[in-house]
Amino acid sequence: MRALRPLLPRAGKSVLASHLEREPLLNPGVHWDVADPFGGTCAILGTGDRVLTGSAAVEGSLSKQLQRGHRHMVAPGPAAIDLLRVLQGAQGTLGIMTWGAVYCEPVPQAEQSWFISSDRLRPLVDLARELTHRRVGTALFIANGQQIRLMAGRGMTLPHPANWTLFVTVAGDQHRPSEKVAWQNSDLARCASNLGALMSDALGAIGADAFAEQLRRSNEANYKSRAGSTYTELFFLQSSSRTAATVERALDHLTALDAGPDPAIYIQPVIQGVSTHVDFTWTDVDVKAAEKARQLVIETSRNSGAFFSRPYGAWKDMAFEQGRSVKGMLATTKALLDPNGILNPGQIPYASAIA
Repeated sequence: MRALRPLLPRAGKSVLASHLEREPLLNPGVHWDVADPFGGTCAILGTGDRVLTGSAAVEGSLSKQLQRGHRHMVAPGPAAIDLLRVLQGAQGTLGIMTWGAVYCEPVPQAEQSWFISSDRLRPLVDLARELTHRRVGTALFIANGQQIRLMAGRGMTLPHPANWTLFVTVAGDQHRPSEKVAWQNSDLARCASNLGALMSDALGAIGADAFAEQLRRSNEANYKSRAGSTYTELFFLQSSSRTAATVERALDHLTALDAGPDPAIYIQPVIQGVSTHVDFTWTDVDVKAAEKARQLVIETSRNSGAFFSRPYGAWKDMAFEQGRSVKGMLATTKALLDPNGILNPGQIPYASAIA
C-alpha cells in the first residue's frame, strides 16, 4: 500500500494536518467526498472532551480495536453526527486531532505516465473530466508552463509553445496489470486526439515516468520556495464547467493591467472531477507587485463564482464577508466546541460574534 498524496508535500509535513486542511489529492478518481481520505479519527475539543468520529467510535482503545481486526473505514458518525466535517478546514480553532485512519491505495504492478499539451485550457479541463468519468488514470492534474518548471526545478526549458499540460498516470494492479495499462493508454490516446491535444511521454528534458517518480518524493523545503525564493499564492475551488473561463478571465485581466509576471497555475480536479482546486503562485517577484496581482485574481475569481474554502491572509476577510449568513453558525459552533476560545484564537473571524 502507499499513501494518497497531495502535490509535492515537503518532508516532515503532518499527514493529518494536510488532510484536515483538505489539501487536494492527486487522485480525483478515488476522491468521493470532501472528508476523503479520512476514515475514523480521534480528536480533543476545546472543551477538553475526547471524541471519536466515524467507525473509530466503538468500544476499546485504538490498540484493542486493531488487535481484534477492526478497520476504520467510515468517516461520518457516530449516528447522524459528522463532526469530522466540522473539524476539517477549521484551521485548528475547534479541536486537535490525535490520530486518524486514512485510506491508501495498492502499489500498482505497472504504471506509465504521459504529458498531454494544448494551447488552450478548456480542452484539457474537459479531458480531465472525461478521463475521471471513464476511470482512466490515477494521478491527474493540469499545469501551465510556469508551474511545470516550478515543480521540476529551475532552469527547465519547454520544447514547444503549448500553454497548458495535463499530466496523467495510468496504472494496473495485480489483476492483468499490463492489459489494464494497455486499454487505458488506448482510451487516453483516443480522448486526447478527439480534443486535438498533443500526447507525449516527455516534456523537455524530463520524461513523464521520471516526473511521476519525482512527485512521490519529498523535499525538505516547500517546492514553491526552493533555493530560498519567496512566493505569494492564492487558491480556491471552482466547478469544472467554470474553471477554464475563470482562469482565462483572470489571466486576461492580469495582462490588460500589466499586473506583474505570469503566475504558475496548478489545477487539480477533485471529487470525481466535478470541481477543481485552482492554485495561483507568484515566485521571485516584488511583494507589492505580487500582492497587486493576487488581489486582482481574488476579485476576478470571486465574480466568477469561486469558493474560498480555505481562506488565509488577504482573502480571509473577503471570503467571510461573502458568507455573512454563516458567521452566526460559525460562532455557535465555536461556542459549543471551544467555549473559552483557547484554540488558535483570531484565526477565523468568529471570536467577535461570541463576544
